[in-house]
Amino acid sequence: MYPRGLLVVAVAVLICGGCRSEDAVGTSPESTTTPEAKQAATEATVPDRGDKPLRVDLELEGLSPLYKGFFSQQSLLQTLAGDLAPHIANPSVTVKVVWNETDKAGTIQMLVPEGEAPLAATGPTFRDDRSLDPAPLAPYYSALEAYRAGVGERYDLRVLSFGLALEMWDSTSECRCLWPAVRGEQGGLVPGPRITCREPLGGTLELTQDGEAWPSRLKGSRKARKVLAGALGL
Repeated sequence: MYPRGLLVVAVAVLICGGCRSEDAVGTSPESTTTPEAKQAATEATVPDRGDKPLRVDLELEGLSPLYKGFFSQQSLLQTLAGDLAPHIANPSVTVKVVWNETDKAGTIQMLVPEGEAPLAATGPTFRDDRSLDPAPLAPYYSALEAYRAGVGERYDLRVLSFGLALEMWDSTSECRCLWPAVRGEQGGLVPGPRITCREPLGGTLELTQDGEAWPSRLKGSRKARKVLAGALGL
């Protein structure tokens, strides 16, 4: 599975095939998130976290009502929260599922809360020699992959074609850095070779892997490196 565009993996066109029935993945481009979908910004509590339950705030964009229901299933969100809980100190985490009607493609992405330990563990080598080791972020990708698999296997296998990505926020520049996952040579999920940081006014900054495997140095402009450093909490 390979990313399409900046952060998505192509979904077979037959998911919608031009249809507009309620069982289509996407709605029309003019559609907005319904109050019911906002209510599905579900709180999935993990009982064994003591006084720090993890809440999954689910955002759904461009999906039909049927598919909103698929991704909002409480048992799947509870499993997702359980997978993420040992790796997130914040009380909540945002997961967004987006359907792009134009490209007939979907994405599941997680906004990594600022200050999390995996970000802190990933950053120091980037600060020192511009290299990046994404290993500490692996549990996030794995949790998203398991969530996607749960939805796909329970409801519609075509959901397995949705792309996966992590989103990291730099509060100084107000840029959002998106890091999609791809399939590695061994078939497992690995962080992709490109990180794209979107600027508030619509511009983009890119950093690319300088090599064929992680850890790796990154190629990109000084501005892009500064933004990514901020997103990593450096």
